Amino acid sequence: MCRSLNGPARNLYGQLETIAMCESGLVQTALGDGGLAYGWLQVRVDYHPALAAAYDLLDGPSNLEAGWLVYRGAGDSFQPWSCWGGR
Repeated sequence: MCRSLNGPARNLYGQLETIAMCESGLVQTALGDGGLAYGWLQVRVDYHPALAAAYDLLDGPSNLEAGWLVYRGAGDSFQPWSCWGGR
């Protein structure tokens, strides 16, 4: 997985890697949920159409950037990911 995260996201690398391993098996081109969830972090295009339009969600680094915005939009929480489970 990309280790080029900068700023505050760098502190979350371990959690992001754990989620990505669970969500996609670290396959950056993974599709899930009937083709609605894309990439490492399985960002759902139906829940985040603006991110789907702005980012190439099947590109690892772009998926991480979009995932960061999902995290921020959830109040700096990993709750949007089913693999997180509140750990």
